[in-house]
Parts: sequence; structure tokens; C-alpha cells
Amino acid sequence: MHRELYTTSEDALATLNNQIGEVTTQLMDNINHTTSTVEPPVATTVPDVPQSGSNASRWNIDPQYRDHLKNLKPSQPPMFDPAGTGQNPALPNQIPSVIGGMPANMMYTSNDGLPWLQFDNLIKRAKIQYSGQDDIIVFYNQLHNIANNYGVFIRKLQMMKTDMSVCPKEYNGIEITEQRRKQMGNCLYQLLQHPDIIPMEFTWARNIIDRFAEENDGYEVLYALVAPILNKDEVLNAPTTQDCHDIHEYSKKFNSYIKCEALAGRLYTEREQVFLYIKGMDASFLPAITRVQALLDTGTTKDSKVPDAITIKRLPESIDKFYKQATGQPIVRAMSGT
Repeated sequence: MHRELYTTSEDALATLNNQIGEVTTQLMDNINHTTSTVEPPVATTVPDVPQSGSNASRWNIDPQYRDHLKNLKPSQPPMFDPAGTGQNPALPNQIPSVIGGMPANMMYTSNDGLPWLQFDNLIKRAKIQYSGQDDIIVFYNQLHNIANNYGVFIRKLQMMKTDMSVCPKEYNGIEITEQRRKQMGNCLYQLLQHPDIIPMEFTWARNIIDRFAEENDGYEVLYALVAPILNKDEVLNAPTTQDCHDIHEYSKKFNSYIKCEALAGRLYTEREQVFLYIKGMDASFLPAITRVQALLDTGTTKDSKVPDAITIKRLPESIDKFYKQATGQPIVRAMSGT
């Protein structure tokens, strides 16, 4: 009986192993069949980008959209607001940014065709300083030259007359509107009231600035500064080297004096200017003065012209040269003056 059970168990185990082997074989066949039917991956290619000369684009951009990008223009900067709100009327939700009653961003334009009013750049680039009424013409001309480059237009001093506005009526044939005039006047006032431009030590000029604080108009300030030289009845004294630190400062003051005289209708020929120039030089310049006088004597008294070496423009360098040739020493720059 036990022998029969043992034999039966062995048969059952063999049968089970056979079934497992059949199932395993079937599974392997199914796996191999599935693998053999999978299609190989298709190689992808990147479309060629159209080439155009040496400026080929890295991106395949639609031509119409590319043209749109090329034609884009920068947005117009905010316009100055004369009411002092710091807001652009076209942007009612803009947050105002006001410093001292004027917007912080001071680069403004308008629809009148005039160049931008660039106050920020004017403040950064205006390296000029008022040094008293003796040099008011130099100061005015320097301010005129730099301010016009940044949209603050100033009339040439030679064109100025009594009771005439410093602001011209037009610029390059374009009329200056009252709104633009106020904008420029405000910006000019902010520039002139800065202590680096007109130092606090010049009480007379600082009082003028304070007088026009309410109007905030730099044109009025600038006119008040030059008004004395527009008066033809006022006679100014010619400068002297004793009032200057060196020959070049003397030349600058002398040129201002000649321009003041011209505004008053008192004109000098080139010869008269040179005579007046050497008349203001002290005895320490005698060697150079003698040489200039000798060159003047080469012409007739009726001749208004002078040799090129002693024209007013070249006199400072020529005097340096003549002095060194006569003495063997350069001119001492620091003169005995204030």
C-alpha cells in the first residue's frame, strides 16, 4: 500500500514539472513574437534654416513675424507734465514720481517736432560754474552751448537786447510753444539754483535765484544776470593781469570785456584790441610786451589788421613764447592777484 502511494506521488510531481515547462515555453514564444513585430524607430531630422548671406538666422522664424520685429519702435518716453503731477496723461494709472515739484524722469518729448528735453543729461554734463559778473559773458556762452544740445534752447547773447526773452521764439524754424517754454524754463531754473553752478558765495546772483523761486523760471534768472551788460549806458572797466592768476585767465576776462563793449555798441578794431590788451598787462611782462609792440609797428596806424601771431586768439600763446625767448624762462603762472 505504501509502495503504491509513493509511485503515485512521483507520477504527480513529474506531471507538474511537465506543465510548468510547457507554460514557460509558451511565455517565451509570446515574448519573442512581440519583439519581432515592433517597428524600428524613425530617425527625425531638423528642417534646414534658410540662409541669407552672412547674416543667417539661428531660428526658423516666420518671415512676416521677422519683419514685424524689425519694424518695432521703442515706446515714446513720458511727456513732461507742467502741472507737476508727474503723470503722463496717456497713462492715467501711472504712479507719480515727483522730486521738488518736477518728475524724476526728466527726458521729455512733445508733438511739436522739437528735440527731446533731456534734463537728466544736462545736469550730468553741465560742468560750468558762475564766477562773478566779470565773467558773465563766458558763463552765458558756455551755458548756451551745452543747454541747446539737450533741448533747453537759449538765445545767442549777440542777439539779446533789453527786455528781450532769453528763450528764442523758434528753433531750426520750428515755433517754440508756451508749454515747451515753461518746461525749459523749469529745467533751467533747477540747473541754475544748484550751488555747484552758482555758488552760495555770490550773494547778488543767489538773491536773483530766490526772487524767481515761485515762478520757477530759469529764463528770468538768466536775463537778470545779463541785464547789466545789455545796458549801453553802463561802462565796464577793462581787466588787468594783476586781477588774474595767469595770462590765460586774463585773456578770458579780456574777451568777455570786448563782447560786453560790442553789446553796448562800442566796437574795436583788431589793432585797437591788441593795444588795449597789452595796456592791461603789468611790468613783469615787459619783454613780451616789447615784442608785441614791435610787431604792431610793422603796419601803418590806418591798418586795422595785425599779424597772425598777435591776434587776440593767439596772443596768450605768443606772449608765452616771446617771454621765454627774451628771458630764457617761462612765465610764472601764479600772478600776484586775487
